[in-house]
Amino acid sequence: MIFLKKFEAIGFKSFADFTKLNFDSTMIGIVGPNGAGKSNVIDAIKWVLGEQSIKSLRGKKSDDIIFHGSKSKEACEYAQVTLTFDNTKKQLHFDGDEVSVSRKLHRGNGNNEYYINGQLTRLKDIHDIFSDTGLSKGSLGIISQGTVNWFADSKPEERRTIFEEAAGISKYIRKKEESLRQLERTQNNLNRVNDLTKELYKDIKKLEVQASKAKEYSEKKEELTKLEISILVKDIVQAKSDLETVQTKLNNSKNIKQEVGPKLEMLSNQLNAHKEMLTKAEINNDKFSWELGSIKDKIKELELQKVTFENDLAIDMNSSDFESRINAIETSIIVKEKELSTVNSILERNKSEVSEFTEKLDNLKYESKLLEKEILDLSKTVTKQESDLEHLSVLLKSKPNFGGGAKAILDNKQALTGVLGSVLDFVKCDPIHEKAITTALGKNSQNIVVNTSRDVKRAIDFLINNTAGVATFMPVYDMNPKPMRDEHHQILLQLDGFIGIASELIKCDKKIKPVFDVLLNKVIIANNFEQALEISKYTYQLYKIVTLDGQIINPHGVITGGYTKHLSDSLVSVDKKIKAIEKEIEENKKTLATKENRKAEVELQIIDLDSKVRERKINLGIYFSSEKTLSEEIVKLKTEYQKSTKKNFGDSEANLAKDIKEITDRLNSLNNSKEKVTYELNTNENTKRELKKTINDLETNIDQNRKLLNESTDVIVELTETEVRSKSVLEVSKQKLNDTYKMTIENAIEKYSQPLEISDQAARNRIERLSKEIGYIGPINMDAVNELKEKSERYEKMRNEEIEITQAKENILDTIKELDQKAHEDFERTIIQINEELPKTFKYLFGGGSCSINFTDPTDILTSGIDIRANPPGKHVNSLFALSGGEKTLVALSVLFSILKVSSFPLVVLDEAESALDPSNVERFGDIISAYSNETQFIVITHREGTMLRCDKLYGATMQQQGVTIMFQSKVQEAKKYASDDQE
Repeated sequence: MIFLKKFEAIGFKSFADFTKLNFDSTMIGIVGPNGAGKSNVIDAIKWVLGEQSIKSLRGKKSDDIIFHGSKSKEACEYAQVTLTFDNTKKQLHFDGDEVSVSRKLHRGNGNNEYYINGQLTRLKDIHDIFSDTGLSKGSLGIISQGTVNWFADSKPEERRTIFEEAAGISKYIRKKEESLRQLERTQNNLNRVNDLTKELYKDIKKLEVQASKAKEYSEKKEELTKLEISILVKDIVQAKSDLETVQTKLNNSKNIKQEVGPKLEMLSNQLNAHKEMLTKAEINNDKFSWELGSIKDKIKELELQKVTFENDLAIDMNSSDFESRINAIETSIIVKEKELSTVNSILERNKSEVSEFTEKLDNLKYESKLLEKEILDLSKTVTKQESDLEHLSVLLKSKPNFGGGAKAILDNKQALTGVLGSVLDFVKCDPIHEKAITTALGKNSQNIVVNTSRDVKRAIDFLINNTAGVATFMPVYDMNPKPMRDEHHQILLQLDGFIGIASELIKCDKKIKPVFDVLLNKVIIANNFEQALEISKYTYQLYKIVTLDGQIINPHGVITGGYTKHLSDSLVSVDKKIKAIEKEIEENKKTLATKENRKAEVELQIIDLDSKVRERKINLGIYFSSEKTLSEEIVKLKTEYQKSTKKNFGDSEANLAKDIKEITDRLNSLNNSKEKVTYELNTNENTKRELKKTINDLETNIDQNRKLLNESTDVIVELTETEVRSKSVLEVSKQKLNDTYKMTIENAIEKYSQPLEISDQAARNRIERLSKEIGYIGPINMDAVNELKEKSERYEKMRNEEIEITQAKENILDTIKELDQKAHEDFERTIIQINEELPKTFKYLFGGGSCSINFTDPTDILTSGIDIRANPPGKHVNSLFALSGGEKTLVALSVLFSILKVSSFPLVVLDEAESALDPSNVERFGDIISAYSNETQFIVITHREGTMLRCDKLYGATMQQQGVTIMFQSKVQEAKKYASDDQE
């Protein structure tokens, strides 16, 4: 039977050139002198069939099997061998009637390429298609002298591989080995899955707790978010509404104030004018009343005088009566002149007082107007200052540019225990040191001061749960400040420009001092840059040094300088402004109160002086009339006196008649004057009444307008404060929406404008409670719900996979059991069959004797070794070691041929296997292989004539060039010349 049809090689060992051998007969012989390379054919076949041991191919390293060059030929870059097989009987495990198998190796990289029918494949695939063909490693399909010796000398366990190949259970063994590997992988996979399942179960239990907390947190957070944003929206909407209302009212109040101010001034002017008119009317009234009284008195006097004159005409004029009359007139003149002098004195005094009081009154009125303007200006100033104060207070409280975490903690200070404030809140120092201290603190000014580390834990949990950022905390009771080394401090005290240690320049409560000791104990404040450099030099560049203008010399000499505006600077500045404004407001309010008190005093003084001026003016009118009357009376008395002298006595009667007529005329005139003055007096009374009514109306109007002005001023102050508060609410709410919820006011109003089911106050209380409850929940894994779902799904998947793997394991165990059963049956049957053939073959080759194969462990034949007991004729030996080389060869050949009888390998390669036999045994050897050649193809490398003669075809190997093998077809007669050569 022809199985191996073709052999092709290039670059393999000594096959430098492409070599092709057609194996078109069942028994092929390869002959040639030693060293010609004929055994390289066998090495090439073994190499293609998957041999991995370079040593077994008679090399040291992989490149040794590639032609390495000769004097006439360059080295090859690769070795390639191709074997082509006839597979019409399907002895190879491959579809197709012809199978071409190749192996290729490139020089230098050690990588082998395997091909089946030109397609790149794996070594495993090569082993698979040749399984149970007798051509696997360790079988008797390829036999050399070394194989014979190995077979004889090997241990029973090593020897069994030959019989496994013969029994055809190699495929079972390989399948079992693959199944065992698969079982191991499956068991490892099962162990892995079990471990993963256990870990997942533990994780699930933890995640269930975390998911429950996360769910609780999410529910509370969702409720808190809804409530907080809803309240913020309400506050914003209310603040906007309030702001619109306030601004409308504020504009109205400002308009009213602008209208009332000038109106009040006009009314005041009108009132003053009417008061002056009333004063004049009262003076006129007094004047008219006096004049009327005076006229009445004159009328009475003239009527009395008329009666007297009439009587005088009736009586005799004697001297005694005349003298008495003259004396009476003289006395009256003297009295009247004294009265006139007194009246003139009183007039001068009243004129002086009116002038003095009027000047004072004018000054007081000017002062009153000035005070009113100052009070109004101060009121405006205080209102603006209070508005600025409110704005700055909101600004300071809101801590602009503070980190998100620090700001969130300060904004929720009431909901957290132990939070005292930021470091910046406690910075108190002399103004000259402020710049240096705030520069030294830097971002540490944002650190949050708390009581203890437990307070820090709660605050951090709050930040984590609310995803509010990070913050740095300083627990005052856990601070451990380290002081500056005393010797360095002593050095500093001797240096120019040293102002102090920064921590010692801070004025703070004893409780807070550790905070500043930690931050500033090793910070030096220096006067200026040059002196700071000297201080750094003398303190070995160990400390941070800050100058009063904010330049920094860091440890190790690193310098930071220039201009910057620290956040802490601006906030300290805001704090200073607040304090300054508060002081100014306090001073302005004191000044305002003083001015208002003074204005009240001035108003009282104006009223008093006004009354005095009116009184003095009335007196002036009265005394002016008295002066006039007295002067006229004195003139008349003097005239009468002249008329009453003796010189004129003769004419007295005529004069008396004339006087009586004049008196009568005067009485008529006075009565006319009396009627006119009475009319003037009545008219003036009416004018007075009208003026009083007008003044009363004006005063009422002024009081109403002043009240309206004061109310408007108060309303403006109140509304301005409300406006500031509303703006602050809007600003703070807007900032909180942006910082905490990343929302604009418009978005918040759009999504959260629906009314809540509870009251606003209840919502605010609920917000406070929820904030505390969320803080108490502790650290939250917000991915826990998704992780739980994911891990639960993985757990179920792993459980199913565990069941599948367990089932797969059972299937593999069943397969192994089935393979063991089949292998056991086939192996046992094959050994029995071989034992039936072996004695016959042995007797034929040895001419007698006995031989058998036995299991070393009959209880476990699948692992048992194979023991061979061979007793050549006339010998009884216990071990193959006792046999000669030729006998060992015959024993091995006996076993081989017995196996071929039972299993019939398609190809057997013999490499001088018969070299140790004597000629007679060579003849028997040749006869046997000839007999088996109908079922098995033999390729024989030989130098024995008996073997050559039985070959159908011979190939000769020669080296015409050193190191290069040339193969050629040879005839038997030509090959006989090699028969006398020694073994290779």
